[in-house]
Amino acid sequence: MKTLLSQPVQNGYSPVCPEEPNGKWILGLGALSDFGLDTTQIKPAPVDDSKVDNFLLRPGDFLVSRSNTRDKVGRSALFKGEIKNCSYPDLMMRFRINETTIYPEFLEMVPRRFKWNSSKNLWQYSAKYWHEEKTWTATRYCYWDWGFSLPGN
Repeated sequence: MKTLLSQPVQNGYSPVCPEEPNGKWILGLGALSDFGLDTTQIKPAPVDDSKVDNFLLRPGDFLVSRSNTRDKVGRSALFKGEIKNCSYPDLMMRFRINETTIYPEFLEMVPRRFKWNSSKNLWQYSAKYWHEEKTWTATRYCYWDWGFSLPGN
């Protein structure tokens, strides 16, 4: 995985936000959904906090929730530039993709198939199979060495 990144994984920044829109935005934690990025989950970012600019998103940035309720940790989305002047909060991690080694759109699909199973300390792959009008779920366990350290580890 380390070769897929153009720079180290970075946690975001959560400033005190104003109530009135001003042209700068920060994603709310609810912006990462099971279906990708929810662009309605944003709030104004302070214009007088220069640190916010260090966390501006670029098209192709991949975001992962590092904290939330148990069912929402690990939610992810690919930022495609949908929101101008947008940064991300400290409860998200940004993976800046090296687009010469992998398409960001492909990487976005991986967490949709694999989920972290903390009780078994591994990534779990689940897929549904259909055969003769019967449906069942098969689960495969995958031990992955991602090859990089997450912030704070």
